[in-house]
Amino acid sequence: YINRWEIEKSGRYFQNILKLDAENQKGYHERSYLNLAIIEIRKNNDILPIQSFIETYSDTEFLGIAYGYLLNYYENKKDTTQYLNTCETAIERIPGSNIAYWRLLNYYESINDTDMVLKTLDKTANNLPDNAGYLNRYAWAIYELKLEDQYNKAIEMAKKGIELEPNSDHTWDTLGWLYYETGDINKAIEAMEKAFQIDPERKRYKENIEKFKASKLDA
Repeated sequence: YINRWEIEKSGRYFQNILKLDAENQKGYHERSYLNLAIIEIRKNNDILPIQSFIETYSDTEFLGIAYGYLLNYYENKKDTTQYLNTCETAIERIPGSNIAYWRLLNYYESINDTDMVLKTLDKTANNLPDNAGYLNRYAWAIYELKLEDQYNKAIEMAKKGIELEPNSDHTWDTLGWLYYETGDINKAIEAMEKAFQIDPERKRYKENIEKFKASKLDA
């Protein structure tokens, strides 16, 4: 019901669960309280129940959902201070959840705060070491910012990302450019050819291959 926005019906349903199983023998209390809190934030813009849920419970999956709704609330209200503070709190409480990292990255990128982008990417690397998407994002940021002293680190990140997701053309693209920047043209061509093989519709990959080959001839 709650997913179909039949809020009145879903509210009664979850209240009944709490009444009929007062001792929580079935183990549905946490889920029920979460959904009742979601109903309040959807129906009445009341964040107190979801804040209370976050303070009370510790299940990682449910906490991630609760933080997601609270962050959406602050974002819609354009309350940047609470939004950022809640992102940081979510990361502290559930460091292995993806609920807050991408929000922080998108925000800091939107205001061109490079230092905070890199600090947030450091957190993702430490807390989500097997997330191929963030590994690629971090490696690409190092390339874009031309942080030459970190190119080798970025190459290793991209290579790990490829190990995790071998068919990620974006990560092969990142690896290609990093090899190009470090002067390893042959590896740059190989990586970009792999990206093009995965997604032949993306014309820029072919253009990049031609650019890399031309630079090899010029050398």
